Amino acid sequence: MSQDERLELRLFLMQYLAARGEEGSGVAEFVLGSVIKTIARIVKLGWFDGNRHREIIDQVARLYKTSASHCRLALRLLLQLVEEFNSSGGNRAEMRSLTQQRKSAVSFRDIALYPAVQMAQSTLQRLRNREGLGPLSPIEERGITENTMKLLTACLGYDFIGTNADESADDVGTVQLPSGWRPIAHDPTLVITLFEFFANTEPPISSSAMQSLILLSSVRRSLYPSEQDRAHFLNQIMRGIREILSSQRGLQHEANYHEFCRLLGRLKSNYQLSELVGAEGYYEWLELAKNFTVTSFEQWHFSKNSMQYLLTLWGRLVAAVPYAHRAAPVPPPGGTESTEMHQSTENNPQPAKPQASILEACVIQVAKKYIESMLVSVNVIDANDGAFDDPLDDEGALKEQLERLSVLCRFRYASVAEYLAQGLDATAAQYKSVLESRHQARGAIERRLAWLAYIVAAVVGGLSWNQIPASEGEEELDAKLSRRCFDIAQLIDLAHQSLGPCNATLELAILYFFTQFRRIYLWEASPSLNSSGGEYALAQPSSSKQKVFARVFETLALGDATDVTNRLVAKIANNLRFWPDNDQVICASLDLFQEMASGLTPSKVILNLEATQFLLEHSTKADALPFVTRARPRHRTTLHATLAKLVLGVNEDAHTAFDAFMAPLEQTLTSLKDALGGLPSAQQLQLNGGGGTPSPNQQKVSQVIDASPEGTALLVGCLRDLRGVIQAASNRRAYSMLFDLLYPDAFNVLAAAALSERHEVLVALLRCLQELVYNKSQRITFERSSPNGILLFRECSRVIVAMGSRRLVGTEQYFVTSMDDDDLFQFGRDARISALGVAPSADGTNSSRDGALRGDSDQEYKSRHKTIVIALTALQRALDGNFVNFGVFELYNDTALRDALEVAMRLSFTAPIVDVMAFPKLAAAYFGFYEIVFREHASFVLTKDTATLITILCAVRRGLELPSLAPAAAAILDHLATFRFNNQHRTKLGRMHAAIQALDTHLAAHPLLFKKLLASVLNLLIFGPPSNHWVLTRPVLPLMLVDEQGFLDYRDTLLASQPTPENKQRLSQAFSNLISHVHRNLDNTNRDNFCQQISAFRHECRSFLVC
Repeated sequence: MSQDERLELRLFLMQYLAARGEEGSGVAEFVLGSVIKTIARIVKLGWFDGNRHREIIDQVARLYKTSASHCRLALRLLLQLVEEFNSSGGNRAEMRSLTQQRKSAVSFRDIALYPAVQMAQSTLQRLRNREGLGPLSPIEERGITENTMKLLTACLGYDFIGTNADESADDVGTVQLPSGWRPIAHDPTLVITLFEFFANTEPPISSSAMQSLILLSSVRRSLYPSEQDRAHFLNQIMRGIREILSSQRGLQHEANYHEFCRLLGRLKSNYQLSELVGAEGYYEWLELAKNFTVTSFEQWHFSKNSMQYLLTLWGRLVAAVPYAHRAAPVPPPGGTESTEMHQSTENNPQPAKPQASILEACVIQVAKKYIESMLVSVNVIDANDGAFDDPLDDEGALKEQLERLSVLCRFRYASVAEYLAQGLDATAAQYKSVLESRHQARGAIERRLAWLAYIVAAVVGGLSWNQIPASEGEEELDAKLSRRCFDIAQLIDLAHQSLGPCNATLELAILYFFTQFRRIYLWEASPSLNSSGGEYALAQPSSSKQKVFARVFETLALGDATDVTNRLVAKIANNLRFWPDNDQVICASLDLFQEMASGLTPSKVILNLEATQFLLEHSTKADALPFVTRARPRHRTTLHATLAKLVLGVNEDAHTAFDAFMAPLEQTLTSLKDALGGLPSAQQLQLNGGGGTPSPNQQKVSQVIDASPEGTALLVGCLRDLRGVIQAASNRRAYSMLFDLLYPDAFNVLAAAALSERHEVLVALLRCLQELVYNKSQRITFERSSPNGILLFRECSRVIVAMGSRRLVGTEQYFVTSMDDDDLFQFGRDARISALGVAPSADGTNSSRDGALRGDSDQEYKSRHKTIVIALTALQRALDGNFVNFGVFELYNDTALRDALEVAMRLSFTAPIVDVMAFPKLAAAYFGFYEIVFREHASFVLTKDTATLITILCAVRRGLELPSLAPAAAAILDHLATFRFNNQHRTKLGRMHAAIQALDTHLAAHPLLFKKLLASVLNLLIFGPPSNHWVLTRPVLPLMLVDEQGFLDYRDTLLASQPTPENKQRLSQAFSNLISHVHRNLDNTNRDNFCQQISAFRHECRSFLVC
């Protein structure tokens, strides 16, 4: 739309609001909402077109004064304007760059935001005093009040300086109000008014009032002329908080309760402890806050989403205590607060010791009440038969609360540690009694033990080594509590063997404790190794940390660090034995094992542990570790990756250790080889001319593989184990040992497995192959005289050809023969993808030809496309791995490369373009594969028939529109156009002769091919979203150079589409600037210079161009 058309539409909509905005006019609320959103969007898009759109504030002011109903609509329109200019998301906002967005937001802030907040403030005062708005019905009054509160909150929460990183964050940072807003922040009646509305109204009005108070309490310090003004404002806030805490008014609503807890948590963030202590009624506020917190913990089912803010308040108070005293140079256990400054207490009216003792008593009471309430919650949940959600089931909220609780507990650790020890002793004794009786239910007791284990884990994990020696002596308390958790872990293992599994939550809590204990006390327990035995060295402790470690293990009385590590690994092994069907426990156990294998503890120490040796000996045996056949497949892979990492980490006699570890896998592969009998040779896996029909020998092998479920399970398990080992081979030495062990027998089994018809076999096989050819950290590096790189690719080709030839039998392939159905100069300007049956939906995603994915999309992906995705990714990694010179294959007439590319390409065509664009994983594999093919093997794809090339380029055009696919799609066009430019004038074609002739044939059939591609890229650059515009600049220059006439035609067409001579002149000058100082070559310097010029061209065009 032109500027005049947009302005005319906006004026029409404003007149519509003025004429039909009356209550009872019959206009539906959603219609008014859509009209208001449209007006706001037009104003934002036309904000810099002239002053006419900026007159919207005056028009809103006139609408505001018309009537009560129009007042409500005016406030609603202002609210929508503020939200629109402050928003950086949404489908349309994505069409604007970050620079454009900030420019609009800053201009709106300077011109219109302050009048908007003044209107909200004055309306709020009129509502409070009930004057100036005329007689209002209850509905009108509520509507005006609600919109006013939301407008005030939106104005105060505006992103004034572009620093709001995450709009979804529940907490706010410092509010950067402009200096001109001082009258708002200093208004003595505003805070009082907001507190009154909070106490006397209901949500959402009351909750919006509290949100405004939160924002006002977060205003930057420099906005206040003096510290006295800031202290006066703080007194107002604390007075209002004390009144609410005393009367409890407004807190009966959950939304109000949550926002009030946020205010309490936010208060300490913006004010130092010394300022709070010096405020009026601090001790009364402290006592009321403590009572409120205690009550909230007792009513945990009502406040479960707000407790973290209360814990944050007390944690920040505790962390700031040392900074409020000159005599306390070191922060207390549990963390520090970087925003606190060292404060003198000379002018503090309260003495330091009473202040600390009062806060200390409150903190201890809060911490103990939280522990008590969580233990009581177990009985409450059981008594109400599941009416309340168990806090233990919400892992995210649980760990967030525990992280804050640890600061409180370590403030005066001795008292809380004694309380925890008593609770652990009593609950453990009760648990032993229940176990001995063998008949009583133990679920409630186990959940209480889980709470205690979680809390102990958080407290132990809350130790900060920066506080040593300030917290010296606390490590003994950690050790005493930890010993009790170790005893509980041993107790539940014994109970599991005799009485069956315990509550899974208790197991997860113990694992969480082990994780925290290992992180604090096992990471550097003994940094050196005994050279002979591989045990932890028991040298005399020297550093302060070593002394702490020595006291911990002495108090723990479980042996040295090696013994404790063995207990952790033994617990992991027991969980793998006892919990085969519980995914959470298995996952947490393996995660802990991975952390231990990746930590600073030497691999040889962990490897020599009795528990680790058990896992090594039974890693593939389902009778000892039943989870390998019953749990999720990735867990089996994780176990073998961790074990292999430990084995490969041993420097002494590495080959012997690795061979011993791989012996079970070798035996399994040998048994599979013997069972299969005659394996297909590479010649038997060649493609037939028609459709890759498998030979009778191949059919026989496939039948043998799929004959029995036991054989299939054995093969799949072996492939998953092997994949884990391959993952662990992360360096050149390890990978070379692995390849020497696998070649050639294991690869024969892989090729035979590729003929299977079972989906699970193919997925496991291809994932194993995908990992095998992944050259991460340049691990696939062989000696110069070694043929292993060539052999590796040949085996990869052999597997893909075998799988693909079987898959292609009777499978339809989809081709696009022409792009003529698309408007040459329209692609990229709108959302039409009609030629391929794909149309973006309202939310920007693609739907299929039927308007939705056919059937169950997940099931369709797994059954039709998953194996294709993995195969394409595996071949892409092999082609891009840089471990083989592919010219060898052509030189010696080896068809491995050609066959692999042929099969992969034909597999990609079994998915229509509509499906490629609908499934993100398929699209990523598709474009990644063709990017490497066009970059390194363009001659192969160009010598195919024209339909093949056109089909790929049609998909590429669609990929240009999606930010996730645009880099690969643009690279494909860049490679193609560069190939054409570099070879179009060559007289000696050499080995490229066939490819160049084939490309000429394609262009003869489609003479407008490069012109269409250039027009598509330029349209997306000029009219498309800014998120991927830089990657689109790379292919423009080679596309221009291969079809200069096409570029001139595009320029003329775009010039003709402009409605005014001024626009045509500006556009013509922009095109002239674009091609100035650009040479007819593709040197890097020329490319970089052109990319900068086209970015400037794009920015210039988007400022005035009419599409």
